[in-house]
Amino acid sequence: MHQLKKAINTCPKCGSTLVLAIETNKYRSREAVVTYTYLCPVCRYKNIVEQVTVKADGDKILVAKFKSSSAKS
Repeated sequence: MHQLKKAINTCPKCGSTLVLAIETNKYRSREAVVTYTYLCPVCRYKNIVEQVTVKADGDKILVAKFKSSSAKS
């Protein structure tokens, strides 16, 4: 007997499946902020999973966690 399992990433408001969006915003000439966000296409629920700062320093790339696991609606 096969049991159907509920999707892991479901919206807490409407129960629809969430979509992962990856956005990049250029902050300065050699710095950018990458945001990983789950969005609900039905009710517009938004959950910011992580924000990462990426900096170019000569021949190195520095990655730092900016924000993690905050919820917005």
